[in-house]
Amino acid sequence: MNLPLLIDSFIWLEILQGSPRGKKALEMMDESVELHTSVVNLYEVSYRVRQIRDEETAKEMITSISSHARVHPVDREIALAAAPLRLVHGYGAVDALYHATAHIHNLTMLTGDLHFKGIEGAILV
Repeated sequence: MNLPLLIDSFIWLEILQGSPRGKKALEMMDESVELHTSVVNLYEVSYRVRQIRDEETAKEMITSISSHARVHPVDREIALAAAPLRLVHGYGAVDALYHATAHIHNLTMLTGDLHFKGIEGAILV
């Protein structure tokens, strides 16, 4: 799989936990030409890791993600592209912003989130 991948929070957390899904995702990421993530995924990972572990682990995880993937901000174009995606697919704001980031930057979404099942451009792990 020689595709540029947009990695979501679900995948980053699976990697942190060392789960089978996380290991499979890492294999796919190793084959990717480029790794990307959204700033909204940094928010989710930081929040969730602080919740299940601690602040230090959260900081280490964000540093690691930022050193391995290009982090895309949410700009006007992404924000406006996210609104119709949320209406069509019915998922939350973070998922809509993630999906819009993939669409705007022509990236393949790597996720384990069932909200993306059957959505073009999403690979579910």
